[in-house]
Amino acid sequence: MGWKVVDIRNRRRRGEAFATIANNRVSLNTDACKLIDIEEYRYIQIVKNDDSKNLKSIGLKFIKESNETSFSFLIRKSKNDHVNGADINSRPLIVELFGQRGIPRTSKYSVSLDKNDKSIIVIDLNKEM
Repeated sequence: MGWKVVDIRNRRRRGEAFATIANNRVSLNTDACKLIDIEEYRYIQIVKNDDSKNLKSIGLKFIKESNETSFSFLIRKSKNDHVNGADINSRPLIVELFGQRGIPRTSKYSVSLDKNDKSIIVIDLNKEM
C-alpha cells in the first residue's frame, strides 16, 4: 500500500485584510485596521451601496465626533498596546443589513479602503473567504 502526503498548510490570512460577520458582531482583523489609523476615530456610521435590491457591500465610515446615526466601536489591543482588531457589536445592525434571521453562519469577507473616501472601509459581500 502506498502513502500520499495530505497537504495541510497553515491557512492563516497573515497580511490579508478581512472582516468577520457573525450574528451580533462585525469584526475587523489587524490588517483591516491598518488600512486607516483606526485609533484616531471613536465612532462609525454604516453606509451601504445605493442599489437597495442587492446588498453587495457595506461601508464602515469612521468618524471622530458622535452624531445621531453613529455608534461607538471597540478596538482590541494586545498586551503591548498594539491594535489587534476592532469589533462592532450590534444585533440591530445585523438585522438591518441581513434581516431578522441575520446570517446563517460566521463568514469572512475581503475588505478594502474606499477609493473616494479614505475614512471608509468597504466590506465586499461578494468576496467571501
